[in-house]
Amino acid sequence: MIFENWDMLIKSHRYSRKEFKNGVWRYYYDKNRNFSRMTRCKSEPLKIDSSMSSAAIVSAARNYIENVWLPDWRKKEDLAICKELKGKKISFESISYQHLSVSGGHSINGKRRRDFKNILDHVRYLPLAKELLEENGVHTQSRYEKFKKVQKDGSIGLIYQTVSGLAPKGDKNKYVQVAVSQKKYADGKLSNTVYISVVGTADIKKTLSVRQGLRRTSRRLRQGCESYPAAKLNITFPNDCVNISISDITEGNRKSKYEQLEKCLNGGVPKYIPADDTPRLGSVNIKIKEYSNEKVEKALRTMAFCFDIPLKGGNGESFFYKAQEDLTDKWCVFFSEFTHSVYEFITDYFNLPKKTVMRKAMYLKYKGKILYYPETGEPIPGKDWKKFVELLEKFLNKHLSNCEEGIVLQSKTLGRILNRMLKYNTLEAVKNAELNKLEYHGKTFDWISSSVSNMKDTFGEVLTRTEQARIQTYINSAAVKVQNISDKMKGEIKQVLVDGIKNRQGKSVISQALFDKMVGDNRDFQRLADTEIQNSVNNAFISEEVYKTPEGEKAYFQRIEVIDDNTCDFCKKMNGEIVLWSDSPLESEKIKDSIAKYAIWEGKEWNGKGHTLSTGVFHPYCRGVWTRYNEKLNKEDYAMIDALVAENSGKAKKWNKAVETARKEFEKKGFKNPSDATPGFTSRIHELFKELKEEV
Repeated sequence: MIFENWDMLIKSHRYSRKEFKNGVWRYYYDKNRNFSRMTRCKSEPLKIDSSMSSAAIVSAARNYIENVWLPDWRKKEDLAICKELKGKKISFESISYQHLSVSGGHSINGKRRRDFKNILDHVRYLPLAKELLEENGVHTQSRYEKFKKVQKDGSIGLIYQTVSGLAPKGDKNKYVQVAVSQKKYADGKLSNTVYISVVGTADIKKTLSVRQGLRRTSRRLRQGCESYPAAKLNITFPNDCVNISISDITEGNRKSKYEQLEKCLNGGVPKYIPADDTPRLGSVNIKIKEYSNEKVEKALRTMAFCFDIPLKGGNGESFFYKAQEDLTDKWCVFFSEFTHSVYEFITDYFNLPKKTVMRKAMYLKYKGKILYYPETGEPIPGKDWKKFVELLEKFLNKHLSNCEEGIVLQSKTLGRILNRMLKYNTLEAVKNAELNKLEYHGKTFDWISSSVSNMKDTFGEVLTRTEQARIQTYINSAAVKVQNISDKMKGEIKQVLVDGIKNRQGKSVISQALFDKMVGDNRDFQRLADTEIQNSVNNAFISEEVYKTPEGEKAYFQRIEVIDDNTCDFCKKMNGEIVLWSDSPLESEKIKDSIAKYAIWEGKEWNGKGHTLSTGVFHPYCRGVWTRYNEKLNKEDYAMIDALVAENSGKAKKWNKAVETARKEFEKKGFKNPSDATPGFTSRIHELFKELKEEV
């Protein structure tokens, strides 16, 4: 048996939706999350064919289970522990062989036999089913099927768990699914008999719709309320909306309260965060009218602003490099704090009630003498209005001063450092390097990125006059974008205040309108920072490689994405795409080349129509990176080899061994931390890589 705690097992399954259809609750997996882990089956199907009779096929299946499958599991008990089913141990000692020739579900008692084709397909995948349950399968469905009436043996339904994988290459089906099930009785007990079903399928059901997603979240939220009645996270569901009330908030627990809200809105079960002895803050009410990813994101952004929790750059696809994520987080936090300070400034200046749970006096204030009573409809005197506008402009300019320069210089610096680190490190070391610990040639990241002059001193001749001019162009471009959002913010603030007087609105209404605008402006600033950072990092990386390419030789690059549940379908499609660098823009990105279908060039941006690929991002919150593609690697030409090229060429172990051996050799010579600045170090890595004929 495997379902001793069947209810907990089903509830613990990270399904994307549950569906009630034909009297059956079905819990479906999250396709993106699971497919990213799905591997291809290595086992060969059972050797049976259409020339055999149904009885002979069933006999072959029984023989395989009794004489191959079960003896192997008795000999190696660990094989029967299915990690995908929460480490449950599966026992087929009392397996139903009748199930091989009779359809599943409550039809077993009705003796609904499988047709010949169904038996053939059902039996041939048994070796693959064994493999999927042992190691390579992915948990894709949990299901409780209630029978229409109580059966003769007293059973009332069936409990299913399904594990899936990719079918062998060339198989007529794309996927293989194995389901194990047991009967459930009215007292909650399960039968000793286990049923097994394995099928090949062309597709697997996809993910949730909006309303199904709401039901999924509602179930999780309700479960949280039932499990933690004193959690002070009270949730109701009028007309398919989600109302959440959060109380017991203090200055000391506000971050924890926000984290529990985030967990709750993403389908998790929140835990109780009690009030501590720090000052109490106001309660918060949330209403989500229609559940969707966009609405959840907006709710979390709003609550982060309300709780004064600076949002990091976690939104979007996953980062390839930790340092790149750190830099994005740094600037996203900067703009979160900035927009909050603008709201504080306006509400303090006009003595407006705050729509946050925070106490006053968090930021620098500009106390004016203006008596702002919009309810009366009396306009602000021209002189006082002019004074406020001047102070607002000074405030915005002061806080945003040179931020665009910092974003670009730090991104360009990071791209070049990462590119060079790949030449003398393992890929794992480069991917996990933290920004605050990053050094290059004994100089800190902050020092290098503080000016173009310092970058020139560090990186040398590769930072040509032309490249320095390009960096300044990137800074100018970012400055225009920052100014555009700043101007929009300033215009919105003035409009809200003027509309308050024109429409005789209360101060609370005006404060709420300002609050909503600041949440939107924070999103715009963070999106700008995210895009500029990813673009600049990628362009710096490409620029380094193009500069080192011998004149007349082609420079190819390959797109690398982190494939997980965050990755969009377009980026998945473009992952691994090889492009050719062009020194100048082309009329069409599509080219005739033996290796690449597309070309990229300086300044090429994705627009979704004319351009498919760009040097940087493909969409907002895109995280993909470029690496040099060494088309000559398999011809024993290692001129462009580095950790990432080796990884993409299937030679990572060989590269890591070469790096490790070279480092030990140079450490014995007295070089504590050899790098590309150490004479002969990188060339020695190349020599060792070339000498290692086989993968190690």
